[in-house]
Amino acid sequence: VYERARAEAREELWKFGQYRDMEMRIYLMLIEVAREKKASEEIIANLRVFAREAYENYWKQRLENSTVYPEALAAIEAIKKAGYHLVIFSERRDTEAIDLMRKKIQTSDGQEKALGDFFDAVIVTNDLVSESLSPVPVVRLCLPKEREAYELIKAHLEPRMMIGNSRRHDVHPAREAGIAAFRVKEGRGFDEAIRFLA
Repeated sequence: VYERARAEAREELWKFGQYRDMEMRIYLMLIEVAREKKASEEIIANLRVFAREAYENYWKQRLENSTVYPEALAAIEAIKKAGYHLVIFSERRDTEAIDLMRKKIQTSDGQEKALGDFFDAVIVTNDLVSESLSPVPVVRLCLPKEREAYELIKAHLEPRMMIGNSRRHDVHPAREAGIAAFRVKEGRGFDEAIRFLA
């Protein structure tokens, strides 16, 4: 169901205003499968609960298995050492962003730190408010489009640059808003961003 959700449900998500939300993807796919199989109304009524459980299992496994690319960590440490403030801008749920900030990583000098120790704040575009306590401030923009969010970020934070892994969702809208942007992929591409700050 997860793989089908990734591949097939994207257009439906725009209609629900839940773009990139994995729980909604799973939910939509479960409904589709249930209707294909002519499932009972009782089963269909419970699909939201099943979707939540599937999403939570997916996110827990992904969080446990994720790590920071060494090149990314080196860049984060170098940018922080140079005196810049680091802010994460994400379309993830605030709960996911908070989980990531709490995740323990090994620094280049062998210390164990929370990823949030390197960042000053997290900005998320969704409006899914949670009760989670965050180790760093979380700001919710509630803006579905990246361009609008980047324009607001530029107006209030005057960012030096943005680093992201997606041309469509990171680099292009940031540049359209007048922010220098660099694309990285699987740990590659940080050198250009570091040279830009030098």
